[in-house]
Amino acid sequence: MSTLTLVQTATTAQRLNMSAFTPQRLEGLSNTEIAHLRVHVGNRSEEAGALFGISGSAGERLIIAPAAGNLDNLGAGMQRGELRVEGDAGRGAARGLAGGTVTIAGG
Repeated sequence: MSTLTLVQTATTAQRLNMSAFTPQRLEGLSNTEIAHLRVHVGNRSEEAGALFGISGSAGERLIIAPAAGNLDNLGAGMQRGELRVEGDAGRGAARGLAGGTVTIAGG
């Protein structure tokens, strides 16, 4: 099973919309492509690589660690795969989950 890990390296006072980061949405992307994806941070956006260390390879499993409580929409709209959040999930975690598994191991 392929596992991609995003390690939060930058803290922001604003909330981050993580809805684009699910196993099926990242599947087939290289780590460089993932690093260039835009994350909405408040009313602006940043490249994922400026906010997260990225390791492993995109596939069926995604781990986000350590997650701060400002990461919103984790696993939103997921249809398959596994998302593990190590830390606190923000607003809208697993909203619209149609399949797969979201595990939140709060900190």
